[in-house]
Amino acid sequence: MRWPSRHFLGEPRISWFGDGDTVLLGCRCGEPGCWPLTADIVVTPETVGWQHFRNGHRSWDLHALGPFRFAASDYLAALERTGDGPGSTR
Repeated sequence: MRWPSRHFLGEPRISWFGDGDTVLLGCRCGEPGCWPLTADIVVTPETVGWQHFRNGHRSWDLHALGPFRFAASDYLAALERTGDGPGSTR
């Protein structure tokens, strides 16, 4: 998902559980449903947080993972660099 997608801003385009979760990672095969790692993304004016991590195929206890909090300005700047415009990184 590249900028300007809002997938990593709490508006997931790909969800595994269908309850607002966001697929963050999948298998290297490229199929988002192949071993997805999901989290809830919470956006505030100051921060973006990733929390409540889950895996789509195992009931592993991932409570020790996170939560992670990022400064909203840094997070948005990193997402914008994924776009196709000037200064983008592919």
